[in-house]
Order: sequence, then C-alpha cells, then structure tokens
Amino acid sequence: MSVDENKALVRRWFEVAWNEHRPEAVAELLADDCVLHDNQPGQDSRGFAGWMEQTRPFREALPDLHFTVEDIVGEGDTVAARFVVCGTHCGEGLGPPTGKRIEVHGMVFAVVRDGKVAEGWNGFDLLSFFDQIGAVNRTGGGAPA
Repeated sequence: MSVDENKALVRRWFEVAWNEHRPEAVAELLADDCVLHDNQPGQDSRGFAGWMEQTRPFREALPDLHFTVEDIVGEGDTVAARFVVCGTHCGEGLGPPTGKRIEVHGMVFAVVRDGKVAEGWNGFDLLSFFDQIGAVNRTGGGAPA
C-alpha cells in the first residue's frame, strides 16, 4: 500500500473503532497477529479480542467518546497521528462516574502490513484525564504525604 493509503487506513481506524464503535469493522482493520502497545508497560494486547478487552473500560466510562485526528504523517509502512479525544465520564469502567467532560491529547504510531494494522503504540495523557475527572490533583501544590 502507498503511504497515503496507510494514512487513510489509520484515519478509518479512528472513525470505525472509536467514533462509530463498530467492532465488526475493527476486526477487518486489524491483522490477526497484531500487537497493540498500551501507555503502561506490560499492558499490550494481541489481536481483535485483546483490543476489545483493553479498550472496554474506556468505552464503558466514556460512551460518547470521540477522537479528532489533528495531524497525520506517514513514511513507508508507519503512520503517526496526533489526536484529541473528548467525552463525558458518565459510565463505570474507570472509577465512579463523575459526569465531567474530558479532553485529552494523544498520539499513535501504527505499522500497516497487507492493508491492516499490524502493530501500534498508543500514548494518551492519562494524568490529565484523571485530573479532569477529579481522581488526582496535579495543581494541588506539593506531593502527597
């Protein structure tokens, strides 16, 4: 595939995986042996079932989750995208629902093989997310005792 086709595939990923939450379409976009590396070491997922399990808490906690791709670049089989994710913390999954609106920035690097995502590295500003829902206080002045 061309770099432009790879970038289009990653854009489509955000649309069907997150904005439309169409699991059947996600299964078509992931290589069977794909590895998706999470923010936290040791939290990688493998294949479609692994992705569904890894993302379940976010989908439950933020049912109106929406990703906006701000920038996307590609070289060879690798695509990098910078995004903003917004949603309302009104479901279980990441602590008790707060009803608070969140806006978090992140990036993803994806390797495309044979027209499917074969490997990905996700980076979200999770500290900002937990600060926005009131689970931590980054501006409270000083370290916890």
